[in-house]
Amino acid sequence: TQTQSRTCSGASCGGSKFCSGLSSSTRRDSNPPCCPVNAVWSSWDTWGPWSATCGSRTQTRSRICDGSFCNGRSTCGGSKLLLRSDPSPPCCPVNAVWSSWSQWGSWTASCGSRTQAQSRTCSGASCGGSTTCSGSMSNTQSDSNPPCCPVDAVWSAWTLWGRWSSTCGNRTQSRTRVCASSACGGSTSCSGSGSESQGDATPPCCPVSAVWSSWTTWGSWSATCGSRTRGRSRTCGNSRCGGPKICSGSASNSESDSNPPCCPVNAAWSSWSSWSSWSTSCGNRTQTQVRACSGAACGGSPVCSGLSSSTRSDSNPPCCPVNAVWSSWDTWGSWSATCGNRTHTRLRSCDGSSCGGSSTCPGSNSESQRDYSAPCCPVNSAWSRWSSWGLWSLSCGRRIRTQSRSCFGSYCGGSIVCFGSNTNSQTDRNPPCCPVNAVWSGWSSWGGWSATCGNRTQSRTRSCDGSSCGGSTSCSGSNVDCQGDRSPPCCPVNSLWETWGSWGSWSTSCGARSQSRIRICSGSLCGGLTTCSGASTSTQVDSSPPCCPRHATWLSWNPWGSWSSTCGNRTQTRIRACSGAFCGGSTRCFGTSTDCRGDANPPCCPIKSSWGAWGSWGSWSATCESRRRVRTRVCVVGSCGGSLSCSGMNTDLTNDPTPPCCPIDAAWTGFGMWSSWSGTCGQRQRTSYRNCSGELCGGNSSCVGSSYRVEADASPPTCSPVVVTTTSKAFSAQVNTTAPASYNAILGTNQTSISSAATVTTTNAKSTRKSTVSTESTTSGTSQHSSSIHGVGNVSATATKDLSHPTKFSTIAFDTATSASRSTKSPTASRSSTPCGTTARNMCPDANESESTGGNSSSMLPIYIGVGVFLCGLCLIVVVILCCWYRRRRRGSLAVSKNVCMQESTTYGKTNPSSVKGTDTAQSDQETEAEPQVLQDNQ
Repeated sequence: TQTQSRTCSGASCGGSKFCSGLSSSTRRDSNPPCCPVNAVWSSWDTWGPWSATCGSRTQTRSRICDGSFCNGRSTCGGSKLLLRSDPSPPCCPVNAVWSSWSQWGSWTASCGSRTQAQSRTCSGASCGGSTTCSGSMSNTQSDSNPPCCPVDAVWSAWTLWGRWSSTCGNRTQSRTRVCASSACGGSTSCSGSGSESQGDATPPCCPVSAVWSSWTTWGSWSATCGSRTRGRSRTCGNSRCGGPKICSGSASNSESDSNPPCCPVNAAWSSWSSWSSWSTSCGNRTQTQVRACSGAACGGSPVCSGLSSSTRSDSNPPCCPVNAVWSSWDTWGSWSATCGNRTHTRLRSCDGSSCGGSSTCPGSNSESQRDYSAPCCPVNSAWSRWSSWGLWSLSCGRRIRTQSRSCFGSYCGGSIVCFGSNTNSQTDRNPPCCPVNAVWSGWSSWGGWSATCGNRTQSRTRSCDGSSCGGSTSCSGSNVDCQGDRSPPCCPVNSLWETWGSWGSWSTSCGARSQSRIRICSGSLCGGLTTCSGASTSTQVDSSPPCCPRHATWLSWNPWGSWSSTCGNRTQTRIRACSGAFCGGSTRCFGTSTDCRGDANPPCCPIKSSWGAWGSWGSWSATCESRRRVRTRVCVVGSCGGSLSCSGMNTDLTNDPTPPCCPIDAAWTGFGMWSSWSGTCGQRQRTSYRNCSGELCGGNSSCVGSSYRVEADASPPTCSPVVVTTTSKAFSAQVNTTAPASYNAILGTNQTSISSAATVTTTNAKSTRKSTVSTESTTSGTSQHSSSIHGVGNVSATATKDLSHPTKFSTIAFDTATSASRSTKSPTASRSSTPCGTTARNMCPDANESESTGGNSSSMLPIYIGVGVFLCGLCLIVVVILCCWYRRRRRGSLAVSKNVCMQESTTYGKTNPSSVKGTDTAQSDQETEAEPQVLQDNQ
């Protein structure tokens, strides 16, 4: 290379001290003299593969003479190839081969389908060759026309079991088979029967239909009087084994009352009277008719529903003259304008004249109205005039000036926006020129290299221009820039042939053979050609090669032999021979001497029918008790003349060894005997009971309906009047001898009530349990108070007083035993309670608080007390006996016995439970807890 340099100087008057470009430049010799380099051998390659896998064999390796340059020596001393032989090569293996086939052997049978076989041996392996031969060591052929064998007749497979002889109970089913025909003189008969039958070991039970239960007792009457009915019912059940659960007939029955009590008849309207005269002579007019309400009977309502008079209008009356009149004013119309001075108008019409009346109306049919509060009309804003032009934006060159205007004048909601711009600009079309100095343009692109390789340079340029209006026309600096290639490409050198190498080994050891030699193309540099003109190899043929041994080869295949069987998968074989060995070649051939093939479309062999796998068990035939389930299997039908049926059953049946029991609901037993009457005379009743039982396996343990029935005595004996007088500290109740046998009385302090049958007064009564006065009324100068007393063994009573006879009294006692009075904090109500079998509690009289009633009342007091005590005691004894008898006869529940006793005593006293309003909580609880012990003692 060569180098030159330069300095940057001469800056003045503030000019730049830096110069554009490089301070030094280097160049290479484009054609320097070349230095010679001699060629040298490369390292040896690895040894190549052996020329054979066994026997006599060789291998070679090579090297390259390369690297000569610039007229250096291109040859290297020594050989390019190196050859070596295997001193102990492995011997070549010889595989075993088949011998010839032996003669055919004897037939396997004297008749029918039969075969015969032949065989061969595999031998001759050496030096590790395969000791096995491809193919079979035996061959079999079938007799294509064998003698016929006698075949005796045999039974076919049993058919499937037939249908059961019935759907339930003892039943059987049968199946059959056929004796197939014989052949070739065989026996034509089969031993055994052609049919058989079997019974069902676990047959399904036969369904039993449901039956009706006994009728229930008659229910209540549908009405309290008049035509009425009552009903009873029965249930349908006890079906079994899927029998019908429906019974023939109705589940309910009804009967009519042949002698019902009289029903109240309400009053009814009579027929309407004739219409009256018209109310006017013309126009809207009416007339009226009336009717009467009468006919009430048997305590029916005397009041009739509806009006007692009716009015109707004349649908076509004579018209009355009517003058026309103004109609109402219409609504005001729209305003004549949306703003400013505006009006609107409304109209009316004159109409309605009829029957000769005037058809005109006084006044006008229209009127107008001015809007004194109309909205003002909006005025939009508008632009003012443009202002004068302003000053120019510059003193020279491209410049502009502007003018402006304003938007104003909106009124009454008019738009405050004006369309257009509020400014306007103007460009100076002939402005004074501004001086402009010349400047460098941008550098141009780099030019091409001065050479394609080696030392080379390239340059670029720029221009100084753009001065105007007296500006400077010169630019500082150079207009040319140069650079050299710091890494230029080297110049290419093409490859050349080296000298030929030595001849190689012969291609084979005998017969037609050749040997080759090679030369190498090398020496290319810097992208020069890597190929040389001409061939890189040279070959020569041996003109007198040694003889090559020829090994034996296979001859063509013989024709295919017979099939190995008459049907199904079968094969046939063929053979070939090995020959042609020459010049010491092997007399054995690689491969097999036999070939076997299968029949792609053989005749099918008979296949008997067979059963498939059992399916899953089905659902149970019922949810409880005796039940079974079934599974099935399918008979896979044979083919090619095989049996078409399978031996055995296609269904399998199993019973549930531990089935769940079926739930049975509880049911009512029949009603028991009637109890004794609740009294000896007057209104009385008796009771009968039944049990709910029979529930099994989780069935419903409750029964629908009541566990008892009550019957009232339709014609009881009449009770004789009883008059008893007593005076006690608790109360004083006095009645006359005509009081009813149910002994009604009122308990309280200074309370009176009236009745047409009795006259009573009570004073300073004190009760043992709280009750509430439920009714108080005043009618025709009398006052009535009533109270109900509810308790086991008590009498519920009402006491009355006739205000017209204030001094006429009799006294009644209404407890059944002596003394045992109790007091509570309530002075206004009394109730005595006598549990079943206990001693009755009586209101004990107090002589100090008794009242004199006059007449013979005081002398009759012992008689009244004795008779009352006797009757009450007798009734209680009967009640206690009945309670204990029912308690022993039924389930023995203490609570049930208690309820029965309470009910019997309450019925005897004619107590109305709905009228009891209060309860003495403390004392009532104590008495209730004591009752079971008393019942046990009485029992």
